Amino acid sequence: MMYYTEWTIVLEIVYFTIATLFSAYGCFIYSSSNNRRVRVTILPVRQSHDESVLSNSLVEINHGDDQKGGARAVLYQLGRFMQIVYQVLGGAVVLTDVVFWALIAPFMYSSRLSLNAVMGCTHSFNIVFLLIETTLNNLEFPWFRLTYFVLWTCSYVIIQWIAHGCGLTWWPYPFLNPAAPWAPLWYFCIALLHLACYAVYWSIVRGKNWWLNSYIIPAY
Repeated sequence: MMYYTEWTIVLEIVYFTIATLFSAYGCFIYSSSNNRRVRVTILPVRQSHDESVLSNSLVEINHGDDQKGGARAVLYQLGRFMQIVYQVLGGAVVLTDVVFWALIAPFMYSSRLSLNAVMGCTHSFNIVFLLIETTLNNLEFPWFRLTYFVLWTCSYVIIQWIAHGCGLTWWPYPFLNPAAPWAPLWYFCIALLHLACYAVYWSIVRGKNWWLNSYIIPAY
């Protein structure tokens, strides 16, 4: 777990596990409803300091009047966590692949960082799976969740600093070394890259929503 790629893969596994559980639960509720209508609602929740901005962010599945408040609260919080993870992944996956293919693969070969089939698939299929998921879900992707993406990367960097403070002698990514030449510039460029990577995935989500609203939903 020394590489940012591994962190991202684990986070992606967590997201798809939770999303699968939600899907399985929804199928279970539908199959046990005896063909009665099952109401699925998206609860609007304020997601920015501007109180006029509302976003569909939490998932609540209502099935008749027999659903207990405790179970609804768990689903409510789990839905919030799932959406946060999804929005962190949008930026993290793009950042991982851009850094690997544009910086590491061409210029930073080493005994630990080398291009092979496994590395190529790892830094390709992660974005493919997430894009497929994006085409199928209806989760929001607001700008303010960029904060969680930045906090995710900051947590990784801080753990790297702590590990080296405790005696680790090598850096998984050479540009993270504070003693490296132009280290402040490297860190500044990576910070700007976070904004660009999040903007790329935000644009993808906006483009998908525009296409659905313009061509698919009106047809129905």
